[in-house]
Amino acid sequence: MIGEAANHFIMYNLDQQISEWREQMRVAGIKTPVPLEELESHLRDEIEQQSKAGRSEAEAFAAAVRTIGPARAVEGEFKKLADGKDALRWRFIEIGFGLFASVVPLCLVFQVLYPPARSAADLTPGQEWSGVLAMLTFAALAWGGRLGYKWFPVVRVKRARTNALLALVPLWWIIFMVCIVPRHDFTMGQFLVAFLWAFMSPGGAIIGFSWGMEAAVRKQNDV
Repeated sequence: MIGEAANHFIMYNLDQQISEWREQMRVAGIKTPVPLEELESHLRDEIEQQSKAGRSEAEAFAAAVRTIGPARAVEGEFKKLADGKDALRWRFIEIGFGLFASVVPLCLVFQVLYPPARSAADLTPGQEWSGVLAMLTFAALAWGGRLGYKWFPVVRVKRARTNALLALVPLWWIIFMVCIVPRHDFTMGQFLVAFLWAFMSPGGAIIGFSWGMEAAVRKQNDV
């Protein structure tokens, strides 16, 4: 019984030391639960290895902490890893924005100017070029946001950067489809052109706004 109580007391002290070590890591900046759990798992594995080598619980814990490294150094390594993942994610996002801002208008311009599609929609020459201009506006707004990011204010809260526009544009789309379209007897060609202007141009504004704001923040962080 005395031996079991002693063992329980030793384990309790070890758990307390690990808990205090976790708090040091948290204060250093490693706040996300998953990295902390991974670190603790590595720490316990290292303690087990040190114990098998004949060290006491206290010696094994101290050696394991030295092996893993001080809190600031560990936090720095996690930050480098997180920054690398974030940079890769942003690169893919930019590629996605760029492809969407380039390929979509080109495809729709081709559809507008493609003779069978043009005949099916009964587009007049004026409507054709109006549709093309709508798609060029979409591309210009999208790419303009990215290329003109230097003129965007640096707002670090992402939701504050995008929520206003993301709420207004869908509202406009609903108004267009529910209130405007039923009140006009559009021909197919007129509706197609009106749809392109009503949907694609604001869509380009959303992409350009989001792209430019995010680029402005990231550029500011790099300075």
